[in-house]
Amino acid sequence: MKRCRTYFTLLLALALAASVLPLPALAAEPAAQEGGPEGDAPYSQSRALVLFEEDADGEALAQAVAALPGVELVYTYGKLFAGAAVEAGDEALAAIEALPGVAAVSRTQVRSLPQTAVSDPLTDTNSLPLMGAADLAGLGYDGEGTVVAVIDSGLRYTHEAFADHGLSEAPAITAEDTAAFLAAGGTQGRYISSRIPFAYDYYGGDDDVWTEDSHGTHIAALAAGYARDEDGAVRFRGAAPAAQILAMKVFPDNSGSGADDSDILRAMEDAWTLGADVINLSLGSDSGFTADGALGGAYAAAFQALREAGVILCCAAGNAGYATYGKLQGTALPTAAYTDYGTLASPASYRGTVAVAAAGPTVYHAAGYLSAGDRQISFSQGTDAGGAETPQLLALAGETLDFVPVGGVGAASDYAGLDLTGRIALVARGELSFTEKVQNAAAAGAAACLIYNNEEGTIIPSVEDAPIPCAAVTAEDGAYLLSLVNDEGYGALTVSGGAYLATASEDPTLLTPSAWGPTSDLRLVPTLTAPGGRVLSASAAGDSAYEELDGTSMAAGNAAGVFALMVQALRQRGIEDRREIADLAEALLESTARIVTDESGAPLSPRRQGAGLIDAGAALASPAVVLEPLLEVGDSEIGRFTLTLEVKNLSEADLTFTPSVTVLTDDYGVSGETYYTLLSPLDITEEVTVSGSRTLTVPAGEEASLRLTLLLGREARERLEEAFPNGFYMEGYVTLAAEDGTALHSTFLGYCGDWSAAPILEPTDHRDVLEITAALAASADGDTGESLLESGYTYLDVLPVDLGAELPYLAGYGFQTDDAPLLGQNPWDVTLHGDQYSAISGQDSDALYAPGPLFTLDLYTLRNARRLVAVIYDRETEEIYGVDDLQWLSRSHVDLTARTPQRSVRLWWDGVDAEGRPLPGGTEAEVRIYAWLESDAAMTAACDERGPDPSSPESYAFLLQPQYEKYLELTFPLTIDSAAPTAEAVWDETSRTVTVTVSDGGYLAYAALRDGAGTVVAQETFAGEEAGTAYTLTADLSGYEALPEALYLVAGDYAANTTGLEIPLAGEGETALCAAALLGDVAADAWYHQAVDFVFVSGLMEGSEPLTFQPEAGATRLHVAQALYALAGSPETEDTDLPFTDAATLDGEALSAMTWAWKNGIIGGYTDTLLGAHAVIQRQQLAAMLFRFAALTGEAAGDVALLADYSDGDDVSPWAAEAVAWAVEAGVLSAGDNSLAPRAYVTRAELAQALMNYCR
Repeated sequence: MKRCRTYFTLLLALALAASVLPLPALAAEPAAQEGGPEGDAPYSQSRALVLFEEDADGEALAQAVAALPGVELVYTYGKLFAGAAVEAGDEALAAIEALPGVAAVSRTQVRSLPQTAVSDPLTDTNSLPLMGAADLAGLGYDGEGTVVAVIDSGLRYTHEAFADHGLSEAPAITAEDTAAFLAAGGTQGRYISSRIPFAYDYYGGDDDVWTEDSHGTHIAALAAGYARDEDGAVRFRGAAPAAQILAMKVFPDNSGSGADDSDILRAMEDAWTLGADVINLSLGSDSGFTADGALGGAYAAAFQALREAGVILCCAAGNAGYATYGKLQGTALPTAAYTDYGTLASPASYRGTVAVAAAGPTVYHAAGYLSAGDRQISFSQGTDAGGAETPQLLALAGETLDFVPVGGVGAASDYAGLDLTGRIALVARGELSFTEKVQNAAAAGAAACLIYNNEEGTIIPSVEDAPIPCAAVTAEDGAYLLSLVNDEGYGALTVSGGAYLATASEDPTLLTPSAWGPTSDLRLVPTLTAPGGRVLSASAAGDSAYEELDGTSMAAGNAAGVFALMVQALRQRGIEDRREIADLAEALLESTARIVTDESGAPLSPRRQGAGLIDAGAALASPAVVLEPLLEVGDSEIGRFTLTLEVKNLSEADLTFTPSVTVLTDDYGVSGETYYTLLSPLDITEEVTVSGSRTLTVPAGEEASLRLTLLLGREARERLEEAFPNGFYMEGYVTLAAEDGTALHSTFLGYCGDWSAAPILEPTDHRDVLEITAALAASADGDTGESLLESGYTYLDVLPVDLGAELPYLAGYGFQTDDAPLLGQNPWDVTLHGDQYSAISGQDSDALYAPGPLFTLDLYTLRNARRLVAVIYDRETEEIYGVDDLQWLSRSHVDLTARTPQRSVRLWWDGVDAEGRPLPGGTEAEVRIYAWLESDAAMTAACDERGPDPSSPESYAFLLQPQYEKYLELTFPLTIDSAAPTAEAVWDETSRTVTVTVSDGGYLAYAALRDGAGTVVAQETFAGEEAGTAYTLTADLSGYEALPEALYLVAGDYAANTTGLEIPLAGEGETALCAAALLGDVAADAWYHQAVDFVFVSGLMEGSEPLTFQPEAGATRLHVAQALYALAGSPETEDTDLPFTDAATLDGEALSAMTWAWKNGIIGGYTDTLLGAHAVIQRQQLAAMLFRFAALTGEAAGDVALLADYSDGDDVSPWAAEAVAWAVEAGVLSAGDNSLAPRAYVTRAELAQALMNYCR
């Protein structure tokens, strides 16, 4: 194992982005996908991708696939890769995979749209200046002759931004070209205009790409939109306004679900065929791999073919930030032991893409501002602390008002001598609450209260019942307003309700949710950064509507437009080869990008920004380029890396460069004994020795290389290793500066340590949770006097958990997992954990109540796993009972709505062997989890060579060998416990005490004695060292005036096998099983007590929740069917197809019982089309069902004449008359007060009584 400690021991975590089919004995259920920005992609339920072998006859093989039963051929692929997309079930897919020439079959995934709406903006662009694209526009570059394919949610093609303004004199795709594509058998889209020469809805299968979703419209306009106002002035401009747009819709109209991979791949193939220069993919699945199986192989082949053809792929990096981003409980920062916290989405993570990160806004479109002096000042409107509406400062829009500085902090005394009537009070933040400041201003007659901050940053005042408008400005703007005050003690400002371009930041920043890299195999991503924060572009809300959106989708759209400009510019330089153009365009942008820095001037991590913020003007002006600017140098235990830069001189003069290196790692802090990554750069350049040439001369038109070696000093390495026990990044930038001012840079990523050493699974497990829970229960809260556990503290507040502890539950058939005890937990109280307590009840349990032989594990993964194999086997014989083999498992993620990490997968096992046979009590098993990374080629090859098959669990036995222990991430024991506790009672009349000796073959957890009123007279929890230990409970009854007739014992073990006993204290009665002792809603003195005991002990009825019976709830047709089915011995029912529409809601034993009852005439249809299993029954219906059952096993007859003796005998329906008479005569149903009440509804308690009456 990678780590093994007494306290913090490793447990299993899996990530699952796909459905997992149940496997023998051990199975997995994927986590529910809650959505959120670029959330995990669920697999399609019916669509799959079929990859053909290279030498296969694609056309013939596609025909063979289509001819198979149950297969619908959706697409064929032949240009980017050979294959097909099909709609098919599991059996049909297996048949496809068996065809000669088929290389692989993979379910497709559904990709999501990442976006965040911000506001309704002005119609001014805010992206082009930040990318240097405005410089190119001034030079006449507009994307003429280029084509951008936007594969997205659709396009509002009637929007003014896509009108044909005649910018392109020679469009690349003409109407004739589109017609030829269609005639040649291409996807049957349509030509809309010279701006949009092709449009097709791949999701809907038609040529209508119209949508009300703004995502695709917004991105297309960023890349190539253009609009003029009625006066002819430019109203909006995308990066490449003369470029043509291929509108390729792959999402449904409402974007309620995702885009299928097969549609995306077909759209890419069509884009290539039609001649696209740039393809934009602003979609994805978080935490992607470099290549994930057959599906990733299809993308890899497609991307490689596209790049060889010179097509540039701009992909959104994703909006999941870092792995722990958004986590509410505990610390949102990753622990320093967890460095693989990147979330970059696929397909951006695949090779051959330009993965685009998002820069935050330097300017944004604000609505409402203050005009004072020569400034437009933005403000933050105050909000009501209770959510009520507050007076708005914009209610004063259009008015010019005096403002008066109020001394001090705005206390009531500070207004002495000031005339505030109809004026704005300008008040400093501090000391008093915002509410007090506003109320004091209002009392002085002010028209509004304007609060300026007393530190950097913005504030939003929270006030209660504000009588006048309240707003806040920054400290800087407050100081400016104070400088405008005249000698008479006031100044003037105008409140404007209009929109304006406000400054968010003087320098570029990174958008916080923009996904971090690297990939799981330590590749340097993202590639570049483009504007993605509060980006203005076209909206689908109207033909002249615009809106601001956030996210890497917008960044990718901006980048796609810039690449179109680069293609145009390089073609004009005379370069004809498309591949050369694409490679040079990317290299130039990466070599000249603007490196984004933090407030201190330190460059931000390349794992956030790639090579930096796109600067198109600098790229085209550069006389030289680094040919491979992104350097991935792998890992090194000693921090030694070699960087090789290939530089090409594009000019006609020699260039000499001087290199300088900036080396960064993650900054860190410590809380208690735990180090955390601060997600900010730590410059360690001074502690790194750089060796190599000090200059590089590149002759005109030629290439030259520079080789540098970096070595981290020992002292720095040891200091960083203390904080980062699993290794740390060494990354940064090599800048090449020439005397003429030319500057290029290369970006590098290395890792000091063993990249594969860190655990794939979260180290915190149920044992840690139980240990810390016991500590919380034993520690007092100084504020409340309660225990910390009672005060609401959990393990997440104490343990350094990154994404969530691995929690196995005793989630049997009667438990909901969230309420179930953990494996090894005392189900009744908080006790210390011990592995000896890790047990589940067996299928042959003799307990009066047992949750069933089922445990589940909610699991979290910190890293992407190439493969994860769960094995459960016998500790003595090593017989393997079951396996789960999961491939390409993405890390867990945080649900940004709930602000909590989501489990990756739920594993479960139901206590059976590989053949499905229940294991006997006493079986000692062990769970083992093996996992390895995408980069571990050796282990992947070893496993593939052995070819283990989940349907044959023994084929995984090789993993139990010692040489594979390095991949063992978790192991814990698990015992099958089928024996319930037993008890013996001794009554001492003299001392009036009862002594009960309770024992269990395993480990007793709890025992309690109660009297008939439910009062506890003795109880204790246990955490024994040895199995089989007996314990005694003594109840002193001397305080009772009247001795109870009986005591009731509840006793349970750690597997939750629970028994209930009635212990008589007088007469001749013997200790007997008693369900009422267990059931929290059945009182000992209830009239139905004995009946409930009978049906519960007999297995005829059970509670719908653990340890409850719900006696007053209505009895249903299903309850009766299940009881009678059990009385009949639960015979096998082969055909469970019932002719009722609601039968599909039933499964398992419920379906078998209802099928048996219907086929045997005990229960009829509720209506002609409904079975009505959950309908509550009447007394006459119950009589009829019992009567019919009695007739199955013998003769049953009733004297209808008896009904005349009862006051309501005429109310009995004719079809039930004989059955009711029989039931009354046989004593099955009672008739009180001379009344039968045939139409009264039956409770569960009454059903229990009737069943007991019938059986006795």
